[in-house]
Amino acid sequence: MLDQKILKKRLQRKFDQRITIKKRKVEIKAGREVVTWENYYSCLSNPIELYGAELYNAINIKFNSTAVFEVRYCKLIEAMRFKEKEFSLEFNGMIFNIYQIDYLKNDKFVATIKAKRVD
Repeated sequence: MLDQKILKKRLQRKFDQRITIKKRKVEIKAGREVVTWENYYSCLSNPIELYGAELYNAINIKFNSTAVFEVRYCKLIEAMRFKEKEFSLEFNGMIFNIYQIDYLKNDKFVATIKAKRVD
């Protein structure tokens, strides 16, 4: 079990920006697939910028408008892992397609969501 100092330090991040995660839903109407997005989860996040090698890798693969959001770990975020294509997120009126969800050091206190803005 982690001692209180380490736990407090890990949870000391500032989560102050609201994001809404939406789940893709496919319905068949009149013989055609209709894609709708329904709200899945809304939470506070800490948007962070790409830097260093991560930034240059994103530019090389033409992911110029990539954003990273830190959120607190929860079961709903864990359920999204490896199903990223089914989810998108909305932040400040912009829509982002999620392409990776990662737990920092697999400690399950903070999850990072990497997403590319939809133009």
